[in-house]
Amino acid sequence: MKVLTAYYPDRKFPAFSVTGRNCRQRCSHCRGRFLKGMIPVTPEDLVSTAEKYYNQGAEGFLLSGGCDEHGRVPVMPFLNAIKKIKAETNLKINIHTGFLSRPEALELISAGIDCFSIDIVQDREVIKKCLNLDVSPHKYEETLEALEGSAKIVPHVCTGLQSAEGEQKSLELISKFEVSSIAVLGLIPARDSECSERMISFVSEAVKTGRPVTIGCMRPRGNVPLEISCVEAGASAMAAPNHKTLEILKERGWTVIEKSECCALF
Repeated sequence: MKVLTAYYPDRKFPAFSVTGRNCRQRCSHCRGRFLKGMIPVTPEDLVSTAEKYYNQGAEGFLLSGGCDEHGRVPVMPFLNAIKKIKAETNLKINIHTGFLSRPEALELISAGIDCFSIDIVQDREVIKKCLNLDVSPHKYEETLEALEGSAKIVPHVCTGLQSAEGEQKSLELISKFEVSSIAVLGLIPARDSECSERMISFVSEAVKTGRPVTIGCMRPRGNVPLEISCVEAGASAMAAPNHKTLEILKERGWTVIEKSECCALF
């Protein structure tokens, strides 16, 4: 049976930013623009903000934000708030942390985090010149090692950002770990048709690892042929697919299941 799970988070799975619109890292492909669509929170108001959405029918939320100059999202000051939310509600929490140490990871795991979304880059030049980080590609492996034993680890790879070799090395790294799925993103704006071809090719390769592959929300939107090609290449889930994409897939025999949460929870 051919099945695609389509995720439409909306207000049932809002995105919170622990840094507001601020990001020290200022990656060249983002410059903090993705933070503009997130709801700013502080350690003092996260609980009340989460409870407000919970009372309105929310099923969970993404806790993310801008990175500091070391590639870390400052989520640890929110630890007590996370514990309180998990103790008092049924909200699921997907967290984007950047780099983590093992002690930090263990604290977040014990607090009840449901899913860890981790960006993976293995191209040295991109890490230095695009992400503005003075770290080795091994730093990403250290974070995956730190998270071993967590409920869900979901590596994210942005196709088109790094070289084809960097994408392949990212997949080789991910293959060493027990991850629940692989989220594939696409560079915005896509430079040319090669970016779409790379995304489809990466999905095909990622599927061979035996892990489920999802198409994340950060990608060029409205490209129905690309969305269909990614599904036909083996993607099991997609964030906010175009409704035309779903119509075509249903005509081709796919069953579509719709959920109101983050695709990382697949």
